[in-house]
Amino acid sequence: MNNSNDFWVNTSKVPSSLTPNNTLLTYISRDDVNSIVDFGCGEGKLLESFAYLNKEQLGIDINSASIDIASKKNIPNTTFICSDLTKLDLNKSYEIGILQATLTVIKGIDVRLKLMDGISKIINTYLYVNDFLQTPSHPHYYERYKKGLIETEELGSFNVFQDDKVIYQAHHFSEFELDMLLGTNGFDIVEKQIHKVQTRSGRTIDGIELIAKKRISS
Repeated sequence: MNNSNDFWVNTSKVPSSLTPNNTLLTYISRDDVNSIVDFGCGEGKLLESFAYLNKEQLGIDINSASIDIASKKNIPNTTFICSDLTKLDLNKSYEIGILQATLTVIKGIDVRLKLMDGISKIINTYLYVNDFLQTPSHPHYYERYKKGLIETEELGSFNVFQDDKVIYQAHHFSEFELDMLLGTNGFDIVEKQIHKVQTRSGRTIDGIELIAKKRISS
């Protein structure tokens, strides 16, 4: 999901192993939430599941094949656009944004900060994040973090391989890192849950789901 990484642009199937809990539905169902943006929407499965709520919905993904599939579903009150998330130019704000397994594939802290700065200009109330936490207690990921620190110069980042070739760079977060990433861009965490999740490779590690609220400017 950034220009140095063609995997997310060209893959015919966007992988995802995370699913939301009831917290997201609770907030999307609120009376003060009338519009939703799914940043990194893939084939639009989440927005399809929320269509019965009759909210205005926007799905954005850099993968054109996924956007084509999502658009053909003809989900009511829902628009899909193919775009790099770091280059969004929307002349509109939305009440809630969704980042499900999206931040994990944004390469580098500078790009993540740029993305969050753009999101802060679009989302005016709530932001939902569902992502992977650093789990050094897992022997496999301890080794990946150690090797990844040398290769990427960032703790928690590591290269993902397929057929002995690097296909993309992934990142697992610390709680503090997420708190700072959101807080720097005007969002305060109001709810969070830490639980076990499965990675793309089928291994079980720590994951986090959180709701952050946009800080009211004084």
